[in-house]
Amino acid sequence: NVQLIYSLDGTNFPASSPNLFATVLSSSSPYPWPVPTSLRGNETVWVRVQVEATPATRDDTDSSVKIYDVTLDTPIASDILRVGGNFLFQWTKYGAFPTPPNDNFKLLISTDGTNNFPDPANLLNTTTGSSYNWLSIPDSYRSNTVKFKLEWQGSTNIYRISPQVSIKPNVDLTSPNSGTYSIDDVLPINFTHTGRSSDTFRILYSTNGGDAGGGTYPNPAQVIGTVTSTGATALNGFTFTCTSTVSPVTCSWTLPEVGGIMSNQFKIKVELTDDVTGVKDESSTNLTTRGKLTLSY
Repeated sequence: NVQLIYSLDGTNFPASSPNLFATVLSSSSPYPWPVPTSLRGNETVWVRVQVEATPATRDDTDSSVKIYDVTLDTPIASDILRVGGNFLFQWTKYGAFPTPPNDNFKLLISTDGTNNFPDPANLLNTTTGSSYNWLSIPDSYRSNTVKFKLEWQGSTNIYRISPQVSIKPNVDLTSPNSGTYSIDDVLPINFTHTGRSSDTFRILYSTNGGDAGGGTYPNPAQVIGTVTSTGATALNGFTFTCTSTVSPVTCSWTLPEVGGIMSNQFKIKVELTDDVTGVKDESSTNLTTRGKLTLSY
């Protein structure tokens, strides 16, 4: 057997933990050393191999070894990147990486949930420093199984792969976000989105505070209608029309006289039918809906 030992000064090689990091058969070369995080960034590391039974039979590295490392700090597993939006990638470098422009890093993407990152086909950017701001994320990367790889161009052994994240479209309900409406009033329902022409958006109402208030949007009973790029469909017998069905979408709904619709916790929600939890937006505050008083004489 041989012992593998590291030293921080090139002189002292204690044959005990933590410096002694492996005892293996002499035929085990090459040996993959899982370098401890305590050593990352250190540029004065020597390694010795010696016969366990006769420690004087040994050999050391000719010079100190530089141990570089990098951690990809963002994205994290809970992140959702939005089509059309921006995202700031950040990483931490350990070791005296060359100063720009020589500390080049490659940032690559995979959208199929694997660790395959074809280069240059999946190359997002080559950058220096410790961050990269990805602007106007394109729809072509839309996926729920996205990973990123950060790789130092000085050595393909120094890289990090992100946890799996999602790239989804964004939807923003621009109205109604406040106000009081009576039966037969026309509510403006307007929203923008970064979805595809094939996407379908569903419009619903809540009378008990919506998602933010711990309420509900009963489906199908409280579905107002649906919108695609080619048109709008009114549901439940409601009067719901749109003058524009491409973003920005412009629609209107006549508040109907149906049971239970009067509320001071009224909200409207728009959601992507294919991803009702990940792509949605609702009125930012409660609306008030009330009956209509008609004076007859």
